This record gives sequence, structure tokens and C-alpha cells, in this order.
Amino acid sequence: MTRITLNNRAKQISMKVDLSENDDVEEIRGMASDYWGEEYILRRGYELLSPCEKIGDAVSEGDVVDLIPDPDTDKYAGGDVQSCLGGWLQRRRS
Repeated sequence: MTRITLNNRAKQISMKVDLSENDDVEEIRGMASDYWGEEYILRRGYELLSPCEKIGDAVSEGDVVDLIPDPDTDKYAGGDVQSCLGGWLQRRRS
């Protein structure tokens, strides 16, 4: 288990969560969407997190992950891993 802090930038609220290292970063997005009712882009420091990455590879114990409201809310909805990764790569390039 990895404990991180989720920092909702729009609502100025944060919470600590324990996550399995084997889950995808998409689990964080889903949890935040269920809890706060919005879609989010995840950022750690200056780096955007890929929703297809494993939590154990993307974050470390004690990291702070910023949740930024996603202006394009249907970017990853209903897609498979390939379309998910493609959307993330397109964002990184722009």
C-alpha cells in the first residue's frame, strides 16, 4: 500500500488515501470523480500522471497529487488502455 495526499486544487480540499501499488493511476481519477463529482487531470509536481501507469511506478509514499478539473471531460471515458494512453500522450505534446 502507498499513502498519498490528494489535493483538489479547485475546491481547496485535500485528503490522504491508501492505494494498492498494482492499480492503475486511473483508479485515483475514478475515486476522485466519484467523491467530488468531476473529472480530473492528475499532476505530481510539474509532471502529468498517465492514467494507464501503475500507481507504484507513478507515485511514492507521501507524494502529493494535485487534482485539476479536466476541461475535456470525455477524453478517457469508455476507452481502452490504448486510447487512454493516446489521449494522455496527445496532452503531453500540446
